[in-house]
Amino acid sequence: MSDTLRDQLQQATEQWLQRAVPLLLGSGRTLPEVPVQFDLRGKCAGQVRHQADGSLVIRYNLDIASLQPDDFITQTVPHEVAHVITCLLHGTNVRPHGREWQSVMKFFGQNS
Repeated sequence: MSDTLRDQLQQATEQWLQRAVPLLLGSGRTLPEVPVQFDLRGKCAGQVRHQADGSLVIRYNLDIASLQPDDFITQTVPHEVAHVITCLLHGTNVRPHGREWQSVMKFFGQNS
């Protein structure tokens, strides 16, 4: 199941990233490649990691995702993608779930 779930998470992440392209284009930015890793452990479902080179990586916890895959895909994936888009639009000096992130979630049609 984990390979199938990995594929589903990868595909859902790419779909949410693509949905954000109009936001980025409106700000004169383009969507960089955002790798997805499945190495997160513990109680955290997802995380966006800022790399030393300035790139961003989305990390998911497969153990948590496998408990309720549909909810994970519909809630956690857009949540983490919104963090990526917020960082691309506003940099890293914003509150994690502040108004900038909330505006991206609203654009996605998600309750933040």
